[in-house]
Amino acid sequence: MGLSTLLSGINYAGSFLYPRSSGPGPHHSNGCASVHLSKMPSRSFDESEAWIEGDSLGFTVGAYMFEVFLYGLYTSIFIFCMHMVWLNRRPMRVLLVAAALLLFGIATADMIVALFHFFRQTLNNRRTPDPYSRLVFFITNNIIADSLLIHRFHVYWFRRRRYIVVPCIFLFSSSLCGYLSLFSDYLPRLQSLYPIYLWMTLGLNITLTILIAVRFLWSARRARRSIFGSAFLYLICLMIIESGLIYSAYLLVHQLTFTNLGLNQVVAMVPTLIIIRASTRRLNHGNAMHEGAASVTGSDDGSSSTPVLDSIFSTVGTAAQMSPQSGLRLRVDNSTQTHLPQETDDHALSNIA
Repeated sequence: MGLSTLLSGINYAGSFLYPRSSGPGPHHSNGCASVHLSKMPSRSFDESEAWIEGDSLGFTVGAYMFEVFLYGLYTSIFIFCMHMVWLNRRPMRVLLVAAALLLFGIATADMIVALFHFFRQTLNNRRTPDPYSRLVFFITNNIIADSLLIHRFHVYWFRRRRYIVVPCIFLFSSSLCGYLSLFSDYLPRLQSLYPIYLWMTLGLNITLTILIAVRFLWSARRARRSIFGSAFLYLICLMIIESGLIYSAYLLVHQLTFTNLGLNQVVAMVPTLIIIRASTRRLNHGNAMHEGAASVTGSDDGSSSTPVLDSIFSTVGTAAQMSPQSGLRLRVDNSTQTHLPQETDDHALSNIA
């Protein structure tokens, strides 16, 4: 029992059990034992499947418990998300609430299927591929998550529709590859579509993450001189959440280690964090306007300052006032500085959602 056993147990518990090798035959070597696997996840339990050999039950249980931990963390995030959306009730929030509910429902169904599958194969002492439903859940949740990420990209890049044409086509193509790979039992040639789907999804997420992060930092360039310490760390955390960096990094780890452990929970967790971030900014902005601590005159249709600058100002304790005729006046630590207004393109970034 060593590192190979640990990796084998984690890969067994968290993966969809697609054979990664291109060699012929239905056998797959996991470093500890040769286990018979089907080319695609089995729809039902098959008594002819191979017995579990060489894998430590403790590592397997630990891997599944890690998924349960991620689901518990995601549940807490989801509850907080619903609370923030409730405090910030707006008509535009209907689609975001629907997306959050759908993500949570699918992740919950996946967790139920995963635990049922785990207990079933443990009681029967047989190692079987994950059911098709887990793969369907993952692909569906990924479509919702990437759609929200494309929306964020659309908001940050001036709300110009032509910018999202290519990402939308890419998302449609990758999702089609993912769903078609489900039928590789009937058409073995379709089996190669699943790795293509994963790499296309990874490429799309990394590209959108980089573009959103670049625009985020570019919008905040005027305020970076005024922030330091914990405020700077807060800005970095905002950039990570806004750009969906967590999911992109998790996908990259999955592709490099061939481990899908907790992927269904992470793919639902990241867009929920983005929705929380959007609701928090809107709520803080509204409270600041009513209390007079930090107000930005303008409407929700795109006449306020950028969401990045709003976050920075509320973090470092600044008071910002904007008028169409005057510049942007900032008061930081009892010192007043006058800046030129943001460029007109930045006004397109005012609405987070």
